[in-house]
Amino acid sequence: MSSRNICIIMCKAPELGKVKTRLAATVGDDSALEIYTAMFRHILGNISEAPCEILLCVEGDEGALPSTHNKRYAQRGDGLGERIVNAIVDAGSFDSCVVIGTDAPFLDAHVVGNSFAQLESSDVVIGPSLDGGYYLIGFNEMNTTLFDRISWSSEHVLLQTIERCNELGISLALLPSMVDVDTVGDVLLLETEEERHTPIVQRLRTIVAMLLLVVCCSAPLLADGGWIRKQGELFSKVSFQTLSTTSAYDLDGIKTTTPKYSLWSVGLFAEYGLVKDLMIGLNVPLYRSSTVENYGTVGGFGDMGLDVRYGIVGGDWPVSVGVGLELPTGDETGSIISVGEPHWNMEDIHLPTGDGELNMWLNAGVSHSFWPTEAFVSFDAGYNVRALSVSDYTKQFDNGQFTDQYRVSMKWGYKPLDKLWVTLALYRFATAGTAKSGRFTFNGLGEGVEYNAWDVGLIYEFGAVSISVDASSAFTTPRAIYGGMNIFGGVMVKL
Repeated sequence: MSSRNICIIMCKAPELGKVKTRLAATVGDDSALEIYTAMFRHILGNISEAPCEILLCVEGDEGALPSTHNKRYAQRGDGLGERIVNAIVDAGSFDSCVVIGTDAPFLDAHVVGNSFAQLESSDVVIGPSLDGGYYLIGFNEMNTTLFDRISWSSEHVLLQTIERCNELGISLALLPSMVDVDTVGDVLLLETEEERHTPIVQRLRTIVAMLLLVVCCSAPLLADGGWIRKQGELFSKVSFQTLSTTSAYDLDGIKTTTPKYSLWSVGLFAEYGLVKDLMIGLNVPLYRSSTVENYGTVGGFGDMGLDVRYGIVGGDWPVSVGVGLELPTGDETGSIISVGEPHWNMEDIHLPTGDGELNMWLNAGVSHSFWPTEAFVSFDAGYNVRALSVSDYTKQFDNGQFTDQYRVSMKWGYKPLDKLWVTLALYRFATAGTAKSGRFTFNGLGEGVEYNAWDVGLIYEFGAVSISVDASSAFTTPRAIYGGMNIFGGVMVKL
């Protein structure tokens, strides 16, 4: 009498909104269905030569499955464990049985054949997945208690199942680990040197790449406040700022009319999801140019910022905290030396690109998305511990001392059109105490900088790239800055 080895595929009918729901929460139902269907067809085709009978145990409309000669029958039961047990019972008698899902695209006839080989010397065989679950489980004789007390759909499934085997005295063999595709990050982790799996890797990456072309410009707004970049996600922005004014404000907020002052700068901003709930940020002022009419221009690299943020609360109101360093990479000595009769009450005009001090910012933020309405609100706060170290030049000004600073902001965003975001932000940037004269200060750098400001912005999507335009100005009396309208432009990309 010939033996009966069976392989049961626990699958769902490929119906919109009913497959890959974890993935759909990120990429949408259409892309999730496309990914599911591609993997299902690939797995089914690659295990067709396995030395066993292949059965399809289906959740949903069996008629929606691809046309095959394989026997199919309905899943029944409440939880996953109960469904697996019932699927095995409904399959009838067997000598050896393995159960697989449709989440591991590298499942093939070799893997299934190897699992039956392992069952010749073990009671149970398990194929671990990298997310803490398993992509395959097999038996010679099914013990239903093996599925008791398992935290299904969690990272504890594999460990708890192994513990149950030990408790029941069941011998266990483990197959090589594989990636289960439940998230976009899982797709990016797929690597194979096997030619038969190359098409599915390329197919899934193409789906994700096309998806990013659609959504990459909406997501940058979600980096404000409490949102943290997902692991492996990179957001970058190149920005341009310009200001032209004849209004200067001193430490006391007294306005003075000056020769025309012009500022333009180019900067690079980037955020990267390093690991789960942790991202790093980089703010690089690539060039800052200051010009005083009839005097001249000074320009150079600015003070660079490095930041780390950690998400402490998720859900509808995510909260993050962080710490950042502002490095003294600019030129604090920059100035224009007047030749001949001065044009304006001074011979040397100080035009630094940095303030010569090392700062540490302590940051916190909270956000909320009003999805499915495409709108959000974010709150940010920071406290700057100043002058952790200062340059010899800056020490000339009151021994390099600075008064600490704080900042708070609130930002709203709304998407009135398919590709257009409108944003509004209010900021307060101020000294945490009383500013003192005689310390290093110039146009937003150094001691006593203070302002309340508004910012109105537009972000428009062009395929894989989006552009932004902002206008910002103080609405109350500022201190230690030049006044006027700041105009910003930017180009953003998210990978």
